[in-house]
Amino acid sequence: MNKHRAHTFSIDSDRVEVDAIPSSRWSELLQQFSDSSVYQTWPYEGVIHPRFEVSRLVVYKGNSVIGLVQASLARAPILGSGVAYIRSGPVWQAKNRLPNQEHFLICLRAILQEYAVRRGLMVRIVTRLNAEGERWAVPVFEEAGFRFFSGSVPSRTIIVNLLPSLDELQRGLHSKWRNCLNSAAKKGQEIRISQDDEAFDHFGRIYRAMRIRKQFETTTDFDAFRKLQTNLEQSEKMTVILCGSHGNWYSGAIVSSLGRRGIYLFGATTGQGLENKGSYLVQWKAIEILKDLGCTEYDLNGINPETNPTTYRFKARLAGRNGRDVTTLGTFEACFSPASRFIVGVGMQCQKSLRALRGRRLRPSTTAVLK
Repeated sequence: MNKHRAHTFSIDSDRVEVDAIPSSRWSELLQQFSDSSVYQTWPYEGVIHPRFEVSRLVVYKGNSVIGLVQASLARAPILGSGVAYIRSGPVWQAKNRLPNQEHFLICLRAILQEYAVRRGLMVRIVTRLNAEGERWAVPVFEEAGFRFFSGSVPSRTIIVNLLPSLDELQRGLHSKWRNCLNSAAKKGQEIRISQDDEAFDHFGRIYRAMRIRKQFETTTDFDAFRKLQTNLEQSEKMTVILCGSHGNWYSGAIVSSLGRRGIYLFGATTGQGLENKGSYLVQWKAIEILKDLGCTEYDLNGINPETNPTTYRFKARLAGRNGRDVTTLGTFEACFSPASRFIVGVGMQCQKSLRALRGRRLRPSTTAVLK
């Protein structure tokens, strides 16, 4: 529950509304921005991080909405100090217009004023902007009063350009990936595309079987995303793509198509799916779907050639000549409260200790399985 009353404030001649917008209007406005994503949908923070408060800003220039901000607030009891965490925000790139960097700056100033100044929180923004083509954003962050958070590790991903025709995209695939796709297509496998609960259930079984087979841990809660799906507006819902034979589904993916950039959220395959190269059909169908829905890019959502070379190779070959390997700008922060800075620092240290403890507990059983 949000403990701050709805209010409005100004930044020069621009207006900012705080925690005053209904969910239906938020979803309607989100559709007007090309950089919108599932991470800034109304239910995302409440479902994925239910222990924290959620706060939202709507930024106006005149009568036009130029930005949206959704923040997850983690605060210490009684003191109220803590952190405002903004994922893949702010949303500021209006559809069918060139990006206006002034609007980005205004949104950052609104974030700083509300959460760092007024509420005395540490503010951290995890941006989707990348270092290869959008480094202009760094001085804008600095002008607004933010600095790069040195404790963050910028992530790498591959972005596939979906503007070429399907024939051109297929020619741009790595030859080995294209050969696997052609081989899979000859097996007469079924593809199911859906947004319903049953499709999520089918994918969940594939995902759990893959985790058992690979013996890996993850901090991503699939069940929370399944719950999120039921809370999203129809225009925001994720799409499940399944591959199998005679109703026996053994490969699948879940993608989001909100905004210009589709996002690969989950992928999984069983041993049978590996034999039949089902993931190749699934990913090619994802490209077809995202293009049809108007996405111009496809974010393959994270790569790590060192720790996960197999997945990296699959994604890199899928992108082929159509993709670019990018590194995000990372996390930017601002804080004027010593109490919030102290509390967030202690919290991060506790998290690191818990992860290390969990890793030590898991290591013996994992090693035994590998043997």
